[in-house]
Order: sequence, then structure tokens, then C-alpha cells
Amino acid sequence: MTISTIGNRMDFTGNNCTKAFSFTYKILLASDLDVFVGGVQKTLTTDYTVSGAGVATGGTVTFITAPGCGLAVAIVRDVPYTQSTDYPENDPFPAASHEDALDKLTMLVQQIKELTTRSWRFAAGSVRAAAGYVVDEPKALTFPRVKSDCTGLEFVTLVSCGTYADPVTTKGDLIQGNDLGSQERLGISATVGFLLRVLETGKAGWRAGGVSLINKTDAQADAGRIFAIDTACNNAFVAADVLACTRLYVAATEAIGDDCQGILAYASGPVTVLSAGQIARGDYVRKSATVGAVQTTCVNLLHHRPVPRGALGVALSPSLADCVNLLIFAYTAPGQQGLATVRGNKSQSDFSTANSVCTKMHLLADSLILTDSCNDLVVVRSPGSLTNDITVDNGNKDNGRDQSGAFTAGDIHFYWVYEGASAKLKTRSSVVAPCDRSGPTLPACETHWAYSHSMYWNANCLHAVTVRGRHVAYDCARTLLADAAATCETRVSLVTLVPLAAHRVHVHARALLPTGGTVGDHFLLGHRLNCIAWLVPSGAAAGACNSSLLILPNVNQELFYRFEGVGTASRLTLEVTGYDVPNGDQ
Repeated sequence: MTISTIGNRMDFTGNNCTKAFSFTYKILLASDLDVFVGGVQKTLTTDYTVSGAGVATGGTVTFITAPGCGLAVAIVRDVPYTQSTDYPENDPFPAASHEDALDKLTMLVQQIKELTTRSWRFAAGSVRAAAGYVVDEPKALTFPRVKSDCTGLEFVTLVSCGTYADPVTTKGDLIQGNDLGSQERLGISATVGFLLRVLETGKAGWRAGGVSLINKTDAQADAGRIFAIDTACNNAFVAADVLACTRLYVAATEAIGDDCQGILAYASGPVTVLSAGQIARGDYVRKSATVGAVQTTCVNLLHHRPVPRGALGVALSPSLADCVNLLIFAYTAPGQQGLATVRGNKSQSDFSTANSVCTKMHLLADSLILTDSCNDLVVVRSPGSLTNDITVDNGNKDNGRDQSGAFTAGDIHFYWVYEGASAKLKTRSSVVAPCDRSGPTLPACETHWAYSHSMYWNANCLHAVTVRGRHVAYDCARTLLADAAATCETRVSLVTLVPLAAHRVHVHARALLPTGGTVGDHFLLGHRLNCIAWLVPSGAAAGACNSSLLILPNVNQELFYRFEGVGTASRLTLEVTGYDVPNGDQ
């Protein structure tokens, strides 16, 4: 058999899945391969097996564990530098073993060639190719350098290469060329806010900062109109010299909304900007297609934004001589645009028909403030009543779930949602609780949301509730604990009655001292028993029944109680009448 391939190695990349890697050159023994994964040599039989020894077309390396994603896999032929073929005198000519011996010699030649390709070599036409290089004996902590007569390499210290002074001496140092073309140190500015600029000397230096303006190169680059604009959120926008309005102002994006393309004029008081068209006193104004100019923002009378998206502010007077005086909108105070709110919440469970019991919720409110992920607000006045059915799939359906699969048992959260393109109001039910600006998973067409309330779903029914403002009241009080008399601190779970998102829980606690009970029996109740209710005061007559309506913080959806007293006949009953949710209703 002949050696018809010149390859001596195969390279692959692991994917954490493939175990078998083929090689296309002949080997005589399985041990004639070196296998590497990520530069680490692996062990035959321990890490991999080899098939195809003696086969001219090659074979396969099969790993015990698939190489990881992105790891380099190298299969290199490594034939021993030995000659093991014996020719006994007077024996028939051993053609097969003779050919294997020739194959091995060819493999060794290919192996040496592969080694040389990984070595430092002279080009064929180099004057040094014939003689090669002589390398001195290595010396510790030195560097190789070509000798002055180019006859070889020598090892020298850095001092031997000439003196060198490191100009970097202090945190923040920069290096630049000096007047003589050599390097010099440029220390960090001692003043915070200074910018690195090209000085009159032709070198760099630190100077007081300012806004860099960029000349536009399109048709708008006429005289006096220069500005820089960055379409990334939270960067500053600059409006500069526009006709007779020569003042320059800068403000952060937050002051104009979140469209990330606005141009804002800003000062400590009213400012003057170029107007596009006639603007009346009291009009909301926003950026215009004309560079640096503003125009009136149309505001829908039913669905409107208190600060329209992209608006700069309000006009203080009618536009005059192409300019208008503008009072900008200040950045909304922290927290005012966090969780969107519902005003006058009047939601209620739907018991209109037998088929709708347990699955539907009527949502009704006086007004809504809905927000999107960029803090853009939409106000809806008198939205009317909408009914959410949590059994309705989210696929192109209004007033249903925000997910495709049915809800499992747990807290369900109801939201008002707003479709920006059509100005249509809808509702969604979700397992995602409101948290800062994180709300339900909305289809692409639905842009804004406002949280209404939460309640528990047992995979079959919703509890019957009536919502007024922030308070969610059970239509009938739900028994949490009946005839309890534990003398040790005992935990009572609220998970199936009070959602985790609730702020407070309303509990009706009733202590009964039956006839024959001992005077002085009482109970302690609280979220850690450090908020105590004395339910049966000392001195109560036998047969007395004392009750209290308590409003406690919702801590981990649990309460604790403990019975105390001199008797054993008293009993405690706890009922949850409702809870409060953080929907912002005042």
C-alpha cells in the first residue's frame, strides 16, 4: 500500500456534542497519534480510542467525553523514530512488512516536515539560509538580540540596549511625542472635568471643557446652523446658533422624554428657540424637522400625555419673528414616573353567569396613568369597564392572559394595557408582579401598562373580591384559622389568601371564652409577635367573645399567634377580610 496523502495532522473545534473525529492519513499503530484538546495532550484509552490503524485512508479518534464548545482539537501523527523491520536470511521476501517499513519512513519524513513548519526558518532566497544562525547559550532574565554582524543571536539585558527611563510614573499618565520627536510624559489633569485637547503648540494638553459641535455636511449645513446629535438614550443633545436665536443650551435626554432623538434648548429660566410655524401661548412644543426649531405638539383630548413624548416644554408667548419663548419641562421628580397608577379603581369579580364564575374580573377606574419601559406616560380619562378572562390565550386576543399556556396555581396580577398605534385600551392578566418599571409581557402592539390589583388563583377559581382604590376586599371573609389554641409561637400561612405583592393584610381576629372558661385568657398576634393584639382582656367574664379588626404589614405572607392565659377553653378564629395593593390609587 502506498502513502498517497501528505497530511500529518488534522484540526477541529469541539462543540460539546461530537465525540468522533476522523483523520485521513495512515498510521501503523493506535499509539502513533498525539491527541490534544485545548492544547492539553490526552491519554490513549483513558481519554480516547483509535480505530483504523493500518488503513491507508485513515481512521477515527473517538473521545470518551465530547470536547467542549470552542476547544481546539488537534490529531497529530507521531511515529517513533525507530526501525523495527527484520529481514531473516534465505526467507521469502516480506513484501507487506517491507512496504510498511517504507511507509513508516515516509511518515517520518512528513513528521519532520510538520515540525519544521512550526520552526523559525529563513526564506529560500536569504543569504543566511545556507549557514543558518548560531544562538548563544541562554541567560536568565535577558532578551534575544541579533548580533551586530548578523551572524547569530545573543542574549542581553535591557541596559545593554541603551538607557531607558520609563515616563509613566503616576496613575493616569499618558505618553506623547515631544518637540524633538522623543517620548515625554503627559500627567493626568489635576482639575476634574478638563478635556484633552490639541494646543497651539501642536501637542496635547488639558484645558477647561465644553460641548464639541460638529458641522453637518448635508443640505442643512447652512450659515450659523451647527449642532451635534447622538441618538443614544441618556446623552445630552445640543442646539446651537439658529438664525436670530444665538444662545446655546444643553440638557439631558430625560428632560424631553425618551424618543432619544430630541434637540433641547435649556437654561435656568425661559429660553428662546427658533419656531417652525405659528405657536400660541400655552402650546406644548417639540422638536421640528427644521434644525433646532420647535413646533406645536398635537394632544389627543381623551388619551393624552401630561408631558407629551418628545416635548420640550410650553410656549410662554406666541411665536414672534421666527422665535418663541419656551419654558422647558423639568425632569420628573424621582418616583413619580416609576410604577404606573390607577385612580378610582372599582374592579370586581364577575358573577353575572354561572359559566363566568371564578375566571373573569371586571376592571373599572376613574383614570389611568400608564407607562412604558422608557418612562413615557399616557393618561386615559374615564376608561370605562373592561372584563379580563384569565382563560383566554394571549395570541391576538384582547383582555386575556399575557402568556400562551394556562396559569398554574399562584398569584395572578391584573393590568390595564394601552395599544399605542390604535389608542385602544385593553387588559392583561399575568403571573409577573409589578416591580418598578417591570410589568406584564406585552405583545408588540401593546406599549404601556398600569397595575390594577393581584389575587390568588388555585388553578380552578379566583376568589370573589371587590376592589376599591388600593383595597381588595373579599366579598365574604375567608377563614384563615379556626378554633386555634396553640401555646407556642405558631406560623399561619397567607399564601392562598394574600398575594406577595400586597402591602398590608386586613385580619378579623375573634377570641371566644366559652362558658366554663377561665377569666384572663388572651391571645398574642403579629407578624413577628412584636406587634401584639390583646384579644381577650384580663378580667373578661366567662362566655365573653371579643374581636378586633387588625391591619398588619404583609411580611412573607405569614402571621404568628400564641395563646396565653390561665385556662384552656379559649379559642381563636382568624379571618382575612382583604388586603391593600400598590396600585398608586389615592
